[in-house]
Amino acid sequence: MDKNTLIELAENEVFESGEFDLNPAVRNFTSLFDNESRPKISDLSEAITFYESLTEEQIKRRYSIHYWENCSLGAYDSLHSNCMEYFHRSIDMRELARRELINVQILLNEGKYKILPSIEHFLIDEIPTMFEKLVTGTWSDFFVAEELESFEIASEEHGQIFINQMGRHFEIHKERTDESFKISVEYLEKHIEESPKYIDYFNSHWVAAMQIQGLIWYKGFLEKTLEFGSPYNARQWEWTKKSESRVKTITMNKLIRINDGYEAITKSFEAFVFQHQRNPSWTDLINFMLEKPPNGIIVTGIKKGSKVVELNIEGVEKPIDREALPCSPF
Repeated sequence: MDKNTLIELAENEVFESGEFDLNPAVRNFTSLFDNESRPKISDLSEAITFYESLTEEQIKRRYSIHYWENCSLGAYDSLHSNCMEYFHRSIDMRELARRELINVQILLNEGKYKILPSIEHFLIDEIPTMFEKLVTGTWSDFFVAEELESFEIASEEHGQIFINQMGRHFEIHKERTDESFKISVEYLEKHIEESPKYIDYFNSHWVAAMQIQGLIWYKGFLEKTLEFGSPYNARQWEWTKKSESRVKTITMNKLIRINDGYEAITKSFEAFVFQHQRNPSWTDLINFMLEKPPNGIIVTGIKKGSKVVELNIEGVEKPIDREALPCSPF
C-alpha cells in the first residue's frame, strides 16, 4: 500500500479518535471487538507507524471493524432517541427502565420485540441466533470488504444525485417561497427513504450483530437510568483540531466523505424529527442546526435577535448568508 494512502488512513483515524459519533470509546462504550482491535490512535506519527506495520488485509479488517462500530453507534442513537419521549412522559422512570431491560433481554434471547423503539429494520428472527453465536464465540466472520465497498459507492452516488437535484431545485426556485421549501423537504424525505439500506448490501450476520451491539449499549443506558432515576446521557464533548479543519475520510474503494453541507442538513433534519415528532420549517431547521450542531460536524453562525443571518457549515467554503439560505421565505 502506498505511503500517501497510509498517511490518509492515519489522519482519518486520528480525526475519528476524538469524535463522539465515530469512536465508541469517547462515550466510554465497549465494542464487541475491543479485544481484537487496538483502540483508535490520537497521535498522527504513532498512527502512521502503526499502519506501516500492518498488512493490507489487516488494514482492511481494521477499517471494516471501525466502520461497523460507527454504524452500531447509529443503531444505538436511534434506539436512544426513539425511547426518550416515553421516559419524559413516564411517572416512574426507574420502573420503565427496569421493564425495558427485561424486554431487551427477551429480544436478544427469544426474538420477541417488546421494547419501546420502533421495530422498523430490525432483523428480529436473526438476533437470538446471532446473539448466541456471539456469546459462545461460535460466530463466523461476517466482515466482507467487497460488501462495504459496494455500500460506500452506492451511498456516495445517492448523495451526489441528491446534491445535484437540490442544486437544480434552488436554481429554479430562486425566490425561495413557502412552496419551494415544501418541495425541498419532500426531496429530503425521499432521499432519506431511498438511501441505501444496510440489509441490501451487507450479509444478515453483519446487520444482526450491528443491531445487537446497539442493543447492548442501549442496555447500558437503561442500567444507568435505573441507577440515577432519570435518562442517562454519556457526556458529549467535542474535540477540534486547532491546526486544520476536517480531514477527508478514506473509503474501502481506495484502500471520502465530502461534506458539501448536505450531510449537516440531513443529520439536523433527522434529529429535529426525532426530538419534535414533526418536520421542521426552514427557520426551525437552521436555528436547530446552530443551537444543536450535528455530532461530528462543526456549525457556527450569526444571529440577529431570534433570526439566523449567517451559517457556517464545516466543509462548505463560504458562509451561507440569509439571502443564500436555501428555500428561506424571508
